[in-house]
Parts: sequence; structure tokens; C-alpha cells
Amino acid sequence: MGKCDCISIGEFKHLIDIFEQVTDVRRVGGGRDPTWAIKFSTFAKITPSQKNDLLQAQGLEQQVSHKIMIRFQDGVTSDERIRFKGRFMFIKSFINIEEQDKFIEIAALESSKAAEGVL
Repeated sequence: MGKCDCISIGEFKHLIDIFEQVTDVRRVGGGRDPTWAIKFSTFAKITPSQKNDLLQAQGLEQQVSHKIMIRFQDGVTSDERIRFKGRFMFIKSFINIEEQDKFIEIAALESSKAAEGVL
């Protein structure tokens, strides 16, 4: 993943929303559906990956559609989702660049399923 020394804050041009699961809604007939709400909004640098690009993250090979760089935010997890221009993405993995608490690089996968339950 990336390095901290060549990141320019001027590259953070895309406004994104990070969603967290807030509750489960009980379905008629049983079962539960998750409900999601905005945790925070921030500007990001978004780089589309090559089609079917594989990223080795945390020792696992995962399919990734976008690499997203944001300023460091404590508490970002892979259980959250991202919205960018009405499109939704799963957070597959993330890394605190050089453990400096300045930037986070997120490996994300765009999917219509990531929008399910979003408020």
C-alpha cells in the first residue's frame, strides 16, 4: 500500500460518506435486516483499480474495485460502508499509512448489495 511522504491534501477532491450499522430491523415473518446511517463525511482521493484487480491485504487476496485515501479517522472498521456519488462500497481492508495517524488507505469493493439497509 501507499506511503505518507508523497500525499498532497489537494488530491482529496471527492466527498464520501462512511456508514456504520446502527440497528437491526425485524422482518415480518422472522429474520432481521441491518440499518445503516452516516458515521462521518470526509474528502478522499479515490483511485479505481483495474478490472478484477487483486490486492493482497492482511495476508488475504481480495477483489478490490477502488483504493480510497482519507485523512486519519480513529475507529474506521471493515464493518462499515462507503458512499460516493450515490454508489456504495464495502470496506475490504484498510491500513494506517506508516502507522503515523495521518492517512488511511482503504481497499473497497463497489457493490449494489452494499446499499441494502442504508437510511
